[in-house]
Amino acid sequence: QKTLAPGASVSLFVRPERIAFAEAEGPGPPASALNRAAGRIRRMSFLGNILRYVVDVSGAEITVDVQNAGSRRLAEGDAVALAWAVADSLALEG
Repeated sequence: QKTLAPGASVSLFVRPERIAFAEAEGPGPPASALNRAAGRIRRMSFLGNILRYVVDVSGAEITVDVQNAGSRRLAEGDAVALAWAVADSLALEG
């Protein structure tokens, strides 16, 4: 495992199904075990048992796949918070 230099430019990779819409507060892993980002829903696609959201986070598109459990669907323009486990992140230099 290579250590990245402080200030290095990196690309971050996370599988879409590992990202969740975060609750403001609630049970779960401690905040230090999670990466977080805030953004807005750009679009949503219905893929049968999966809802695929594209979230704009500071100009970057983040894809989030969630199970279609019949719960409330988020709409284009909704502000959201994303969270994923640090261990699910892959950072590559460049």
